[in-house]
This record gives sequence, structure tokens and C-alpha cells, in this order.
Amino acid sequence: MAFQIIYSLSINASDAVGNIAETSVPYRVVLLQGGPNIAVSPRSSSAVAGNTIPLSIKVKNIQNTDDTFKVA
Repeated sequence: MAFQIIYSLSINASDAVGNIAETSVPYRVVLLQGGPNIAVSPRSSSAVAGNTIPLSIKVKNIQNTDDTFKVA
């Protein structure tokens, strides 16, 4: 898990007739760590030009937050 510090945001509001409201909201700042783990199978370092080679590509998120990866 990433190192996190919980902060607090204080909000104060008042209107023209003197109504007052106060609240606070907790929030965290997260340092992103990790990234995609990409595995290609079978591992091959050569191929004959013009031949078709079937591949299996697995992409796994190993980052400490949800994310979306686009494979094009």
C-alpha cells in the first residue's frame, strides 16, 4: 500500500442574513506506484517474414490504484 497522509479541508460559509455553516471533509494524497505488467507468450526473438505467429498478451494492473489500459 502506498504511503498516505489524511488531510482535512475546512469549509466555512455565511450568507447575507447571517446564516453560518461549517464542515470539514477528509482527503488523501496518494503517491502512485507500480504500473502495467505485460506478458507475451510464446516468447520468440525471430520470425520468418510473411508468416503468421499467434501470440497471447496479458496485461495486469499492478499499480496501487484503479486504472484503465488501452491496447491498440
